[in-house]
Amino acid sequence: SSSFSFIQNGPEGWTQRELSQLGENSLENIRIDEAVSKWKYLEQNLGFEVFTIGAQVDTLSFRNTQFYLNDVPQIIDNVNNANSRLCPNGSLGLVTFQQKTLQPYLPVLVPGFDILDSRSCGRPPQLIQSIRNAWIVAPGRTMLDDYTENVPEGDYVVIFTVGGVNFDDWPDQAYARLKEFGASEVTLRNLQSGDPYILYGRKGMKPGEALEIIGNPDFELPANQQTVSFKTELEGYISEGVIVTPQIGPSSQWERMIQQINDRPWIDEQLTSFDVIGISKTGEEEILVGGIKDQQVDLSFINSDNYPYLRLRYLMDDPESTDPADLNFWQVNYTGVPEGALVVEPNPESTRLREGEVGTIPFKFTNVSHLDFLDSIQVDWKITNTRTRVVENYSKKFPALKAGESLSHVIEFNTIGKSGSFEVQIFANPRILPEQTYRNNQQDLGVYFEVEADDSQALLDVNFDGIYIMDGDIVSPTVLINTSLKNDQSIVFKKDTLGLDIFLKKNCESCEFERINFSDPKLTWIPASENQDFRVSFQPGPLEDGAYTLKVQNEDSPEPYQVTFEVINESQITNFYPYPNPFSTSVRFVFTLTGAEIPDEIKIQIMTVTGRVVREILQEELGPIRIGNNITEYAWDGRDEYGDQLANGVYIYRVLVRKNGQFMEHRPSAGDRAFRQGYGKMYLLR
Repeated sequence: SSSFSFIQNGPEGWTQRELSQLGENSLENIRIDEAVSKWKYLEQNLGFEVFTIGAQVDTLSFRNTQFYLNDVPQIIDNVNNANSRLCPNGSLGLVTFQQKTLQPYLPVLVPGFDILDSRSCGRPPQLIQSIRNAWIVAPGRTMLDDYTENVPEGDYVVIFTVGGVNFDDWPDQAYARLKEFGASEVTLRNLQSGDPYILYGRKGMKPGEALEIIGNPDFELPANQQTVSFKTELEGYISEGVIVTPQIGPSSQWERMIQQINDRPWIDEQLTSFDVIGISKTGEEEILVGGIKDQQVDLSFINSDNYPYLRLRYLMDDPESTDPADLNFWQVNYTGVPEGALVVEPNPESTRLREGEVGTIPFKFTNVSHLDFLDSIQVDWKITNTRTRVVENYSKKFPALKAGESLSHVIEFNTIGKSGSFEVQIFANPRILPEQTYRNNQQDLGVYFEVEADDSQALLDVNFDGIYIMDGDIVSPTVLINTSLKNDQSIVFKKDTLGLDIFLKKNCESCEFERINFSDPKLTWIPASENQDFRVSFQPGPLEDGAYTLKVQNEDSPEPYQVTFEVINESQITNFYPYPNPFSTSVRFVFTLTGAEIPDEIKIQIMTVTGRVVREILQEELGPIRIGNNITEYAWDGRDEYGDQLANGVYIYRVLVRKNGQFMEHRPSAGDRAFRQGYGKMYLLR
């Protein structure tokens, strides 16, 4: 191939030593002829056609004379244009071609590109030299002489009449000049004025060797009433060429360039030279050493950090050459750079994940060369949502790898807040450290993950000091409001306060809801985890007396939670009411407590109608007591202090409540009429 040749005990680097390798370079104007294993110039093909008219043709005139170059007409006939590029009546049109390149030119130069000059005609850039008959026959006019002398030996010439050329008045010098292009003097002297004539020859031909087209003498019409034409194709070549190599490298240290040209007689090797072109990391190219003719050149001065790649160029420009130079081989010695290869475990089907699960992509990057990476290796990866085209870019650095070493890593894909299809691309050493090629460093994994969105809804739970209240309930002035979000169906743990809002207002005409900021020192929150729900604790107090409304909005709940509660700062307690009453198996006690603290002592005495105490129930037995409405956990079962079942009937009870050694103030209620001097009644019916 163009990049590999094995040289026994040779240095490291790049070389091309086979003709097939050299032929894979960028070639300009040259090719390899595989049949003879030889360099050749590219052939240049040029077609032309001439059509001219005798002066006495009835239906045509000199305006219909035409010269085609590669099928493009060169003579413009536009009667409405004063600058028409017609060739004038009674003139010779002469077109000249360089013998190798076939490039048309004017031997007698005219100034400018589009300047009307009688010495040329045709469309610009004008290629047809025009010599009027008067300039040929008038004494002292040298136009035909100048033209002939300015045409180099071997160049092609096409000469054709335009309209009525007066051959009868031509001097001998005119015949002599056309004979230099291979014209036959006999043919020329037999031409009559107005006859059409075309000559196709070369400068230096012997008289009579050129191809001459004249009117057909066998036709009934005389020559001046005939049209003649000629069409052919020329073959040539441009005697210059260029060979340019592909990028050579990358290199960590440039050393030497070596070349060998086989000596051949068909070209002067001194008219050929080499260039060494540096290529920067951004792809910009600069000639570092030009015009090289020496067989070896030291390249150690070239900084490989600035120019990690080189390119060689061989230029040939010998106008006299018939074939290109014979480049035998060229070579660049240098120390290379390491090469890495990225391997990712293939995924035959997209990994399906539920939102909240973590996807993984294990990969390995190996230094597969005999050279060490000299710096840390960066690995970039990006994950793209195919629907939204949102791209997540990540990057991680790993320690440098010595020859043969590998690094392994597992990419974790967090799916929280994501759904849909996700494409993954990984690029190890994204063109940061030089490598031989980066083609092995990239992996486009396509759609690697399919994530199912978490559509489950969290349930909102709100309690006051651990109790669920109803509208109008009394709470402590220092109540602790606890809010939690419960979702047993989701594996996505809520880690922020987005989507949750808490509002509080005091119930008055001008009062409005006030949003509680999560940075409020009276509020704390705990993110959800495997072991606990998302929780918010809010202690707004101490609150003043009055009614308040709490509102909690959660994005998963169709309606906000809203409850009204009352705060009474004064410590009071209502009478204790037995429930149910009458009772058959057990009875509990219902009461309301206000203020901020619970009593120190509560004692319920149950007595017969005669006043004998049959059972005393102490605070410790009643269970938890809270500010607000209470119903005791404890239920009296109708037994006395000794556990004996009491008889059916009416029983008297009273409640003694103390706080800080003082009896608590009584809170009036609608049920107070059932009490007499602090005593109430209950009925036991079995």
